[in-house]
Parts: sequence; C-alpha cells; structure tokens
Amino acid sequence: MTIGSDQFSSDEVDSRIEELESDMSELLDAFEELGDEATEAVRAAMLKLSDSDESDYEELLKLRAFKEEVGSEWANDPQFISDGDFESHAEQLAQDLGAINNLGAINNQNASWPNNHIDWKAAAEELKQDYSSIEFDGVTYWYR
Repeated sequence: MTIGSDQFSSDEVDSRIEELESDMSELLDAFEELGDEATEAVRAAMLKLSDSDESDYEELLKLRAFKEEVGSEWANDPQFISDGDFESHAEQLAQDLGAINNLGAINNQNASWPNNHIDWKAAAEELKQDYSSIEFDGVTYWYR
C-alpha cells in the first residue's frame, strides 16, 4: 500500500512523516521557530540551504494536516479506503465476517445465491454510516 492509493493505513502515514522529518529535521526546526511569520522568501531560502526537495516539504505539510484533521481517531490506527474502492471493501468485509457464504468468492462470475444477488453498492452506502470521511489529494477516503 502507498499513501494516496485505494487503501492505506495510518501507520504508513506515520512512517512517511518520520522519514520526511528525518530528512528535513534542521529545516523543520528552523521553520517551526518562525511559524506563521515565515515568508515565502524565507521558506525558499531555507529549502535552498538545506538541499531539501520542496515537494518533500509540501508532502510533509500535507500529511501533517491530514493527520491533524483525523484528530483523536488517529490513536485507533485507522485504515483509509477510497470512495471508489469502498464497495469492494464492503464485499471483502462481509466475506471476512462470514456474513455471506464463502462458496461465491467476491467478483466471481460463478457466485452462488445469494451472493450473486446482493446489491453491494447499497450495502456499501449503508456501511458508510459507521465510517467518517476525509479528503486527501482530491480523493474522499473513509475510515473508522
């Protein structure tokens, strides 16, 4: 899994934040001391001096904001599932919980009744009631 893919974990986000922070620790210390008073020119100069890639810095800011927006739920190690992959997630969850018979494997053309008649789109929509949503990089993710 990678951050921003159909599914990723909070652990992956934490690992990437740690990696970026390690690479940019001196830059971060200097920048955080300046806080909101830092101008774009100061930021650009700091980036140049540290030989850090600006895209890494932007990624770090984005990941920190993402983690902050999730808030206290982060402690529960949430998994993030993209809106486009949520129906598939609902099917897999139902199978994992034993809510459907395992003879009709998910996405199997030869699925037996009732698996071949389940409205997975409706099931996924109902399951979303137990999840929170968040936007990241223009994609809606669901987590709990």
